Amino acid sequence: MKQKVYGLIGDPVSHSLSPQMQNTAFKTKKLPHTYHLFHVKKQNLKKAIEGAKALNLGGLNVTIPHKQKALKLCTETSEEAVIAGAVNTIDLKEKIHGYNTDIIGAKKAVTQPKKHYEKAVIVGAGGAARGVCIALKDNAKQITIINRTPKKARELSELLQKQNTKSSYRPLNKLSQELSNADLLINSTPVGMYPNTNKSITTKENLHKDLIVFDLVYRPIKTKLLKQAEEVGAKTINGVEMLVQQGAESFKIWTNREPPTDKMREAVHRELKQ
Repeated sequence: MKQKVYGLIGDPVSHSLSPQMQNTAFKTKKLPHTYHLFHVKKQNLKKAIEGAKALNLGGLNVTIPHKQKALKLCTETSEEAVIAGAVNTIDLKEKIHGYNTDIIGAKKAVTQPKKHYEKAVIVGAGGAARGVCIALKDNAKQITIINRTPKKARELSELLQKQNTKSSYRPLNKLSQELSNADLLINSTPVGMYPNTNKSITTKENLHKDLIVFDLVYRPIKTKLLKQAEEVGAKTINGVEMLVQQGAESFKIWTNREPPTDKMREAVHRELKQ
């Protein structure tokens, strides 16, 4: 078997645990491949993806801020990626084939504590939020998008409405109001991510015990938001589960093999403890 190189493109990427996770998966399955981090600025995205194909790389993961733009640069895309309007996994075996494994990752993470939600509030409207919203569309009666720039929130809300999901959008200053009758809060923004660990998208006073709080940030594993949620008696989901599940799905796409999900999860936890 030929050795292939895989990697993550984004800006920033230095915080990522994907190399530890994917290299553990390759090793566990006795595959000769390697996974690396590639710091790519917005203006170089097209060159980076085409260059990866020209250099015969096996595939890529795509992170902030490139997920939506990457969709347009793929020559083929999965149905889910088109619906979400974002790509986080690219397979380079034949064409430049884009997928959205965030959807599967989010669905597996968010349906663990509870299968159905009355009202989900999502903070953020970028590529990750799109994946999460599509994952939730069959599991939440209503989805409210809260974002700093209302235009992006409106676009995402309209996307959900086209999928026959009841959806609305609000500016950031309406978050406390929207949380009062919500049973799920998801942070899809980088707020609270290392090194800005003292930041949160909201105050403790806006949270309540009937909420399930899911933070996509996984470094630190327990963000300020999750600590606030625990203090009011709310259930929490950290970002590791979504990271692992979407990574396992990427591995499957690239290698056509069953991912060693437990080993991948162990690798992430091991790294976070350091």
